[in-house]
Amino acid sequence: RDRLNPMQILSHHDKRIFNLEGGFNEMAENISALNQYVDNENDEETVAFFKARYESVEKELTELKPPSPKKIPFSMKAHGIERIDNYYWMRDDSRKSKKILNHLKSENKYLEDWFASGEDSRKKLFKEITDRIPKKEESVPIRMGSYEYFRRYKPNKEHAIIIRRANKNAPEQILLDVNKLAVSADFYQLANWSIAPTEQILAYAEDTTGRREYLIKFKNLLTKKVSEIKISGTSGDMAWSSDSNYLFYVRRDPETLLPFQVYRHLIGSKQSEDVLIYEEKDPTFHVSVGNSRSMEFIEIYISSTTIGIGYSSTSSSFTISIATRRFFYTS
Repeated sequence: RDRLNPMQILSHHDKRIFNLEGGFNEMAENISALNQYVDNENDEETVAFFKARYESVEKELTELKPPSPKKIPFSMKAHGIERIDNYYWMRDDSRKSKKILNHLKSENKYLEDWFASGEDSRKKLFKEITDRIPKKEESVPIRMGSYEYFRRYKPNKEHAIIIRRANKNAPEQILLDVNKLAVSADFYQLANWSIAPTEQILAYAEDTTGRREYLIKFKNLLTKKVSEIKISGTSGDMAWSSDSNYLFYVRRDPETLLPFQVYRHLIGSKQSEDVLIYEEKDPTFHVSVGNSRSMEFIEIYISSTTIGIGYSSTSSSFTISIATRRFFYTS
């Protein structure tokens, strides 16, 4: 038959329920299609069930009132083109505007009310997804210098444990238990970590705010103590000098968060004493830094949407005199 059956209509409705605009008209069309589907008493009962469900959902959605922020035109001109952003006023780099925060709270409340009006399956879906993840998992060990490094996830733990060992038969040394680092934080992300060539210092970059501004810390692997010296406002990228006395890192712009400067940090010194090695002045590019796999070179990579530029120098050259320049086109 060239007609929708009840299950097709229900499936179609379940997809449309997330689109509040124009959804009610389609509900009415579906109810009409159901009414035309009556062939016997069983079908009448089915139609009555689905019709009641549609009417209930329509009533609940009608009673919900989504937040409606004001439209305040703001003109922005670039490359000879003007465009109007009606919601530019909602930009708040300080994250402290009560007006904006109250609006976000109202958006969150609307979301929760929407879920409350029907079946909230978020926890069920989350459990289904996490149940597919192995309870215990280990990465493949990677040999770097005198040790092989790998990470391990334990059952019911969200974060990894970073481990090294001389070989598969040697005792394991836990470098970082990220679960312990995150235990008192509302948000925690370990972005990067790197071992100095002497294999005695671990540098790691963490974020506890969600802004992706990473704080670099240093851990002495002999004493297992974390230094009081920290480097703030970084992208998380880092590279070591060959003698382990210097760490190179990338700073983010405090307003745009664009990674644009490479600094050299003397281990044990204050961040205010760090030396600027490279600065990218074109805001369409972002900067990253790292070591080569052999740890013999420090590489600075500058990239945009369509082009990438790579610089490399021996990791013993503290001033990063550019030895090699490579272009990578991505379009």
